[in-house]
Parts: sequence; C-alpha cells; structure tokens
Amino acid sequence: MVKPIVFIGSSSESLEVARCIQIQLKDIATTKIWTENIFKPGEFTLDTLIRTSKEVDFAILIASSDDKVTVRDNNYFSPRDNVIFELGLFIGQITSKRTFVVAENIDNLKLPNDISGLNVLSYDGSISEEHIVSELGPTCTIIRSQIKKLGPLSTDKLIDVISSLRRTDELENILTTQLVPFIKMNDWDEIYKRAVTLVSKAERRVYATSFSPDIWHGNNRYLEAIAARAAEQKKRNVELVHKVVFGSLASQEVLKENIDNRRKVFKKYGVERLLKFRKSNGDWGVDILIVDDLNIHLSFQSYALRHLFIGIEIKNAPDLVGPIASWYEEFIFEKADDID
Repeated sequence: MVKPIVFIGSSSESLEVARCIQIQLKDIATTKIWTENIFKPGEFTLDTLIRTSKEVDFAILIASSDDKVTVRDNNYFSPRDNVIFELGLFIGQITSKRTFVVAENIDNLKLPNDISGLNVLSYDGSISEEHIVSELGPTCTIIRSQIKKLGPLSTDKLIDVISSLRRTDELENILTTQLVPFIKMNDWDEIYKRAVTLVSKAERRVYATSFSPDIWHGNNRYLEAIAARAAEQKKRNVELVHKVVFGSLASQEVLKENIDNRRKVFKKYGVERLLKFRKSNGDWGVDILIVDDLNIHLSFQSYALRHLFIGIEIKNAPDLVGPIASWYEEFIFEKADDID
C-alpha cells in the first residue's frame, strides 16, 4: 500500500518539534520536513511551496511563539509569517481536513481568527528536549488517526467524484469543489510537459485518450512521445491505444486538421493503426494517460467553462486504473459516434 505524503513546516526554532512529529509518523506516512531537500537550487521559494502543495496528501504546520507582535495595543507571541502563509497555501490546495496546526500551548499566542474549525492541536513548548517526543504523543495520535481515515488523495474517492460527472453544470461544481484536492496542474503547458515525461517512461502498456472541444490545442511533442514509445516497444509487445473524441462544437475544418495532424505523426512511426476517432454531443471531455497500469494522468477541458484546463496526476495507483478506464469507455467513448 502506498503511504500518504506529509509535509511538515516550521520555523528554524521549532525544527526539533517537527522532527519529533516526523519520527512518530514514519511508519504510516512518508514525511517531508521543509529542511529536507524541499527547496531546489535556482527555484524561487514560492514556486517550491506551490509545487510541494500539489505533491503531498497532508500538511502539518508548527505554530510556535517565535515573534512578538502588538495588535491594538495588546502584546502577543506569534508564529513566523512564513508558517502562517504556508498554512493558507496548503488549506487552499489540499483542504482544511488534511491540514493540521500544532500550536504551542500558551495563552497569548496569536493565530488567525479564520482558522476556527481547523485541526488545531497543541503542545507544551516549555518541556525539555528529552521529553518532547512523549509530550507530542497525544497530538500525533490524533494526526495518525486522521491520516489513516482519509488516506492518500489518490484513493477511491477520486473514482466516486469522476463517476458522478454527467453534465456541464455538474462539471463546474465538481471541478471547483470536490476535485480541488486532487488538482496538480492548472496550466496547459505543464499538463503536456508532465504527460510527455510520463509516457516516455512506459515499458509495458499505454492507454491514452484525447478530447478536442472546438479548436486544435494539441501538442505534437506529446503525440511524438506516444508514437515513438509505441514504435520502440513493438518487439516487446507493448499494448498502446490512443482514442480521440471531438466535442460537439468542433467544425469539419477542425476535425480534418486534428485528424490529419495525428495521423501524420503516428504514420511517421508506423503506428497509425493505433488511432481511433469519434465525435460526441458534449462540450467537455477528459484526456487520460495511463502508463503501465500504474501511473495516471488526467486533464479536463471544457469549452463552456472558458476552455477550463486542469490536470491530475496519480502515481503508483493500480487500483484506480480499471475504474477510470471503464468510466471513460462507458460514459465518453461508447456514447460518441464513429468518424469514418
């Protein structure tokens, strides 16, 4: 079973608290403390934090009494600003249910008023270093319980959410609420870049689908990667299918341009037979890339929602492969009409 990934953020002064929490979670989760190779050379801190927020399943922020602040003539202790910022960032990405605040238990510690209802836990910061592990025991027990209850983001919950998609009005609601914790990509270039990387590593099987709403958004690098991988693996009997469904607003000119372009790329590698084209009555769809029955890459597109593009990537999730592929075949591909 894949362990959920947990980010632990803190100030430098409360790093020992973060390490003690890491020790008590190591058997049920893969933990990432902010000091442990999170920040890459040449990458802006904000970009690193945004990237990290899309890669983890849970976040724990240590709110210790690092700074003194005065608010309306009252003196308080306050966590470091970056900890509060990271708290908001992770709540926005993975939701409040998966974000924990472990706050130092002192009367005048000032926390944002808006976090009422969040998973706020406490510890005694005056405890000596040798006893801090036992002090954090009850807090870690609560966190462990929530981690076990919710599990990784790439659980069957995603299947339930995707399976509920039926109409465009449902799509907007689901994409902006229920699917938010799973979203890893909001940029079309990033979606294609990660898809190219994933398909280039295929060793056994590639299952790929594509949706074209009304204009050609395609990226030949991605098509080249799929076709090249298919050609390279012919002798190893790799199974590869590429299914394309066009939206209801796609004109005949768009159909021709899109089909001709894909056929040209696949013919170049001698794998044109792998292409299958259909046209649906809908104005939204999903691109699916499943590699080696383990890794899944999804991107949703909608003309009605102003060319909405969002991407989801789940690694090492064999249990999700069958249900996602079955949903696509039944609800999208089989309901679309063949294109001669």
